[in-house]
Amino acid sequence: MGKTALVLGVANQRSIAWACVKSLLEKDFQVIFTYQNERFSKRIESLIESQKKDTTTLLCAVPCDVWKRGEIPKLFDKRLPKILGEKNEATNKIDAIIHCIAYAPADAMKGGSLLQTSRQSFLKTHDISTYSFLEIARCAVPRLSEGASLTAFSYIGAMRAVPNYNVMGPAKASLESLARGLAIELAPQRLRVNVISSGPLNTLAARGIGGFSAIKSEVEERAPLQKTLTVDDVARTARFIATEATGMTGQTIYIDGGYSTVAGPPLSLNIETKW
Repeated sequence: MGKTALVLGVANQRSIAWACVKSLLEKDFQVIFTYQNERFSKRIESLIESQKKDTTTLLCAVPCDVWKRGEIPKLFDKRLPKILGEKNEATNKIDAIIHCIAYAPADAMKGGSLLQTSRQSFLKTHDISTYSFLEIARCAVPRLSEGASLTAFSYIGAMRAVPNYNVMGPAKASLESLARGLAIELAPQRLRVNVISSGPLNTLAARGIGGFSAIKSEVEERAPLQKTLTVDDVARTARFIATEATGMTGQTIYIDGGYSTVAGPPLSLNIETKW
């Protein structure tokens, strides 16, 4: 019996979540993924149809708006059992959960500032981007197989001040801290919790960050690999965590071309070195 993964947060074909879905299908995972609501249903149907011709394993989608109270418990108590079945507990377990959900209100991002963030925007950002991972983990535990992994996505703005990242910085810092705490609590059940901190990627969420193109160019110029990162780069890492990294938990793994490891002038200045 193949392994089963739940990927949360597909918005379109450029989503990190969709790249994770495709990467897991390459390893013959059964994949169930979520999207926000019916507004995305036609787009999601097209994505499934485009992929089904290349896979013979289970691939299906269910709506789950994590901002709405009761949606996450409903996902695990009703929607997933309907897909996976309840009769044989050995075959209806989930082996990997990948959380690709983040959101901040527009007034707190483009044109806004961290200092002027309202209480409502601060709480909503943390609720959707961080608390949803906690609630998902809590609801998922009874359905997870031994050795299962839970993975979330972050950004270097959790550790460093990035212009225009605003309230998402504290939210991602909270997410990384949450993952470390969950890693300790879930270790006795042989469950692993990790975070991938990716470089800037051209996704729907990136459009909400002012000056995103400049941020992306900065990373490409200064990172040792000096390459344009793609969603496939980070998706392969998520797959590795789900399938191979059985001794890894509580970690934040940087997939940013090495940008997070360097300081000083960019390599493009061709400063003389003795390497």
